[in-house]
Amino acid sequence: MSKFVLLLALAATAVYAAPSSKIEARLAATLAFSSSTANVLVSFPGTTGPVLARFEKTTFATRGARATAIADALRANSVQAQSEARALLDSASISYEVFWITNQIYIRNADAALVSKLAGLQSVAEISQEFEVSVIPHHIEGQTARKAGILAEWGVENIEAPAAWALPGGNNGAGAIVAGIDTGVHATHIDLADNFVGTNYGWRDVTLFGTQTPRDDNGHGTHTMGTIVGANGIGVAPGARWIACKALSAQGSGTNAGLISCGQWVACPTLPNGQSPDCTKIPHVVSNSWGGGQANPFYNEVINTWHSMNIVPIFANGNSGPACTTANSPADSLAGVIGVGATTDTNGLASFSSKGPTIGGRPKPDISAPGQNIRSAWHTPGTNAYNTISGTSMAAPHVAGVAALLKAHNSDLTWEQINANMNSNANTQNVVPTGQNCGGVDESIFPNMAFGSGIVNARASLAAAIAGK
Repeated sequence: MSKFVLLLALAATAVYAAPSSKIEARLAATLAFSSSTANVLVSFPGTTGPVLARFEKTTFATRGARATAIADALRANSVQAQSEARALLDSASISYEVFWITNQIYIRNADAALVSKLAGLQSVAEISQEFEVSVIPHHIEGQTARKAGILAEWGVENIEAPAAWALPGGNNGAGAIVAGIDTGVHATHIDLADNFVGTNYGWRDVTLFGTQTPRDDNGHGTHTMGTIVGANGIGVAPGARWIACKALSAQGSGTNAGLISCGQWVACPTLPNGQSPDCTKIPHVVSNSWGGGQANPFYNEVINTWHSMNIVPIFANGNSGPACTTANSPADSLAGVIGVGATTDTNGLASFSSKGPTIGGRPKPDISAPGQNIRSAWHTPGTNAYNTISGTSMAAPHVAGVAALLKAHNSDLTWEQINANMNSNANTQNVVPTGQNCGGVDESIFPNMAFGSGIVNARASLAAAIAGK
């Protein structure tokens, strides 16, 4: 390196060298030259845990009132913790977004000088660079024509959803609301149009070129939502209504900041422009078919807030199989989610389905569901397109649909109760083992590291809930 280049590098480094212990190494490397900028998350000391703990034994007349109280407390906590940094940003006329759900501030195109000033504030704990997250890659099997007179798709039949609807005291999801965080939803699709909550408090697009009306330029989000609540035999809970937050682009990629923003919206929906939050409009279930990496805790505080608001979090376990110890984040989150593996129409495990144990040695997935050759709604062409694709992305929506049936029966059920119900009533009788016995757990024993507790069964789960079991 020439003396001139070395001096330039040292000069750039000097801008943020003093408080560098607060600056993530990857971010420091990005800002190594004075002309560089980065999208950053500024974190503040402590977590939202103490705030949420105040509500553990506090009861409210409605879950909406509880959600409002929690969101208000988290907002107040953020204002107090972030006041010094927000004053600095306001004085510099820099736009930013506050994440009260994680006690962070998100800033686009921050330069080294700004990062240095922020890191110098005593109230700032860490500054990290935004990173990419994506839909869990799926396998395209090919588009299929609509089948005339179909009762239900094979996955819906496999988990006995129609039998659940027909139970004495059964339901088809009416009264439940399900959220999806994905690539958006084609809201005018003939199988999804009638049970959309509506654009106000039912749609948010946090991608770079966000729109005020629902869209899906990829198809993945439309497909997953179709399996959860779609009409005409494609959905597990066709009576439930849906809302959606678009965090992922046409390429199926997004960022941790975008996903946190959507997670916050699920905890307290707003108008499409992000204004006028109304926490009484929270969903009962949130389905997530995205992720990647392992043991990444970035979504834990979002998940913890969902729990406190009695929102059931469901995540695809990942398509990193067939090896053991391949469960993806956030399905492997210590915060607690229902992680879902994928099965075939012969009740075997799909070859791509990620297996446990987690990096920390915990069992995953929690349960499995149909995920291979799943036909559901698609975003194009027109309003009646379908596609057949495979992945744990397709399995998780089946479980989300069952959770919606249980919530429609009793909206007070917690995620722990729903998880326990599904696990206790899963199909283990005709499951085809892989023979790998990951984590030293024999696959004849349930739960195991391949299927979890077995294959979800809507009829058995809802029947148990109706019986009060």
